[in-house]
Amino acid sequence: MGFPFPKSYKAYLSHMNGTDTPRVNVYGQCGEPYRYSPGYYSYPRDLEAVKEKTRWIHEEFGITPEFIEAHQIPRIMPIVSHRFLVIDRCAQNPILSMYGRDSIFFASSLESFLVDDIFKPVVLITVNEPAVDVEFWLDEEAKNHD
Repeated sequence: MGFPFPKSYKAYLSHMNGTDTPRVNVYGQCGEPYRYSPGYYSYPRDLEAVKEKTRWIHEEFGITPEFIEAHQIPRIMPIVSHRFLVIDRCAQNPILSMYGRDSIFFASSLESFLVDDIFKPVVLITVNEPAVDVEFWLDEEAKNHD
């Protein structure tokens, strides 16, 4: 992928690559029909899907790899659906929910995200000020960047 994975993501991959067994789509409660599907992206099995998800969000924000490097923007890696792990250039590795031009702080760590996603049947999110500052992805600059 062109960058080192953080320890939390390596631990995730060592366990979550075993999630090839289909699971219930709990998001069916939001209007989608329930279905069985692999939930979490697995590397390298889902490499093309991971690249496409990342490409899509970068295209939505209109940024290139050169811009990312020049401005030291944190790299992101999709975990499931439109949830992204901040890989680097940040004091921690929080989870952001990124859809269209909207980015919100979702969880302070991959571990806390997985606990909520796996063990709580419905997660009601109250978005507070993020405990982690993620430059660019949560800034107004990202929403206004052309």
